[in-house]
Amino acid sequence: MKTVVRYLSGSLVFVAAFGIGAPARAESAAVTVDQWQWSITPYIWFADTSYRLKGDGRDIGAGDVDFGELADSLDGAFQIMAETGGGRWSGFIDFTYISTADEKQIDIAGLGSLRISSDSDQYFVDAAVAYWPWRDVSGFNMYAGIRYTALDDRFQVDLVDPDVRLGQISSDRDFFDALIGFRDRYKLVEHLDLFIRMDYGFGDSEGVFLAQGAVRWAVGPQRRQGIVFGYRYKDAEFRQSGLEERYKYKGPVVGFNFHF
Repeated sequence: MKTVVRYLSGSLVFVAAFGIGAPARAESAAVTVDQWQWSITPYIWFADTSYRLKGDGRDIGAGDVDFGELADSLDGAFQIMAETGGGRWSGFIDFTYISTADEKQIDIAGLGSLRISSDSDQYFVDAAVAYWPWRDVSGFNMYAGIRYTALDDRFQVDLVDPDVRLGQISSDRDFFDALIGFRDRYKLVEHLDLFIRMDYGFGDSEGVFLAQGAVRWAVGPQRRQGIVFGYRYKDAEFRQSGLEERYKYKGPVVGFNFHF
C-alpha cells in the first residue's frame, strides 16, 4: 500500500503552478511597460505531501511522504514557466513533466516473495491570460485560464521465486479545470522584489487551491535576470471512478528567472 500511495502522491506533487519568477513586466528603466517582454523560469518545488485516499467512500490510506522519499524514485523531471506580453495584457504557460519508477519486494506468508514494480508519467499544462489594470504604478494582475492534468500510473506484481507474473494494473486519468487567480509584486529594497500569488481551479477536479510567496533577487546585466526563492502551499482534491484523492503540498521553491 505504501508503494501505491507513494506513486499516487508522486503523480501530483509537481502539479503545475503558475510562475514562481517575475511576470513579463519591466524590471529596468531601459524598458517601458508597452514593449513586448518575455519571462522564462525553470524551477523546482521541494514539496512534502500529505495524502488521504478513499475508495467508494471508505478510507483506504492516509499519511505523509517527504520530498526526499519521492526523489529516490525519480526517473526524470522538467518544469518551466514562460510568460510574454506588453501593455495591460500578458499570457503565460506552465509545463511540467515528471517520471518515476520503483521496485519493492515484500514477503507474504504461504505465497512467497512478491515484487511490485511501479512506473508513472505525468504531464501538467497550465495556460492563462493576465490583465494588469494599473500597469504604470502596480504589479497587481488578475488571470484566468485552464489547467490540464494527465496521470498515467502502472503497477506490476510478480512472484519472485519462481519468476511468475501475477498481474498488472494501470490507471490513466485526465482532468480539465478552469482557473482564476491574482498575483502582485512589492519592491522590498533595491533589486529585491516580493511576489505573491493565489488561485483556485475547478471543473473536473473537486477543487485546487494554491498560495505562494517568493522573493526575486535581480542579477546579471541591467539586473534583468533573477534568482527566485519562495514557499508554496497547495490543496488538491480529485474524484474519479470511485477513487477520492486529497493532497496537501507544502515546501520551498527555487528557480532562475530569465527576463528579456
